[in-house]
Amino acid sequence: MIRDLAEDRKIISLSDRSKAVFVGDTHGDFESSKKVWDSFKSEVRNGETYLVFLGDYVDRGEESKKNIDFLLEKKERYQDGLILLLGNHDAFHKRKLRPSDFWSSLTDDEYEKYKNLFHLPWVARANGLLSSHGALPFISDYGEMDDLEKPFEVKNDLGFPAWISTTWGDFSTRISGAKMDSLSGRPQFGKEKLLEYLKKHEAQVLIRAHQPSMQGWAFSNNLLTIFTSQAYVEMGRAYEKNIAIVDLNDGVRGESDVLVKSLSNL
Repeated sequence: MIRDLAEDRKIISLSDRSKAVFVGDTHGDFESSKKVWDSFKSEVRNGETYLVFLGDYVDRGEESKKNIDFLLEKKERYQDGLILLLGNHDAFHKRKLRPSDFWSSLTDDEYEKYKNLFHLPWVARANGLLSSHGALPFISDYGEMDDLEKPFEVKNDLGFPAWISTTWGDFSTRISGAKMDSLSGRPQFGKEKLLEYLKKHEAQVLIRAHQPSMQGWAFSNNLLTIFTSQAYVEMGRAYEKNIAIVDLNDGVRGESDVLVKSLSNL
């Protein structure tokens, strides 16, 4: 079922609805996923709103299985309106990581089912806006991402695996270009590199999650990092659970076109 629900394309276009709501890492926080869904479900059902989850549905939280099953059930019923992007914790089958409490709890049969999460798309794009889990694929022509037979083998313009850049990528104020951190195995990208590739794709803003130390606006307000997981709040790594709401009708020109909202205010 998971394979059937995962779009063949790695780049999803948000072009048929007037609004998008972006949700950060939920990491087994079923209550937050349900609260967001309940707040916007009528808009998703009537074709007005995209609900875009930015990956990392499992691990860290106590209700990972309940969380991912809930989201997959909603995806099955509302395939056009609910977008599930790939996070690094969802691609455990492709690259092992820790903590992996969800993955280590599975039976062999369950693992065979949930490993197919790695088929989820990588990026959702709209007029003036890109969204992903970590960073960007850093590929100049997104048309090259269509109908790839082996997308996990594709190297980007910077020489990194494109999927690693997208799902594992961090941003850093200490560099301007790109480098692979030898200790963490996570690629890092600077402001200039982000702005270069936003321009290539006619975008002004990247909305992503993944990196709690970057929560909020950064890089001249061209980069927004959001989190929707209680796990990170409890660890003190995120200051609140929030989402981002965007009116897609006129396109995104900057920070003023993105409303960041705390879950406590839904």
